[in-house]
Amino acid sequence: MASGGRTSRRQSPSLPALSAIAIGAAVLIAAVPIAVSDVLLLSGNSVMERLQDEQAVDQASLNRFVRSREAAANWRRTARVHTDLALGLLILGEYEDAGHGHDPGEAETALEKGLGLAAMDPYGWMRLVQMRLDREAPASEIAAPLRLALRTGPHEDRRHAMLLLMVEAGLRVWNELDESGRVLIAEKARAAFGRDIRGASAAALRAGRPEVLGEILGF
Repeated sequence: MASGGRTSRRQSPSLPALSAIAIGAAVLIAAVPIAVSDVLLLSGNSVMERLQDEQAVDQASLNRFVRSREAAANWRRTARVHTDLALGLLILGEYEDAGHGHDPGEAETALEKGLGLAAMDPYGWMRLVQMRLDREAPASEIAAPLRLALRTGPHEDRRHAMLLLMVEAGLRVWNELDESGRVLIAEKARAAFGRDIRGASAAALRAGRPEVLGEILGF
């Protein structure tokens, strides 16, 4: 009905307004997995802090940590969630009576997923090298992550343990490496021998290739 000579009409939302509403809804929907994942991670964060500080962590806490990362991974795929899960499973597997119901290969699979999302991580690649050395994987399976570790962090060997691991792995897969890879491993072998003769020699023996170390050092 007219009032005061004017017709009252309800105006429909404009196209820009509808676009803004749609964008806002999309942002909210996208934020849900992130929020849920962050909440699920909380229960294991204190355990992660203790692991980073190299403090002892009991089996029950490790189980809680692993469950928190598994639950978070169902909501949000990030490199950190998967690498945290790999670390938890790896340490949990050291308990002979762990009884956590996980296959030993799950830690390796979780780490592979994490590295697939954040490939520029030489420490992550070397952790994968260690896992494959531990299960006595074929040389080609060890060489693949070692090459990526050398490519993403050719000089990331300031930690003595990492340097010795690179030497051990490099000597173990010497025949799988190209010339540039051999040059890098030779440099690391000489550096390791200069710092720690026993450690470098033990690494070569574990690799089953003491003769290669001898050739590198000119013995």
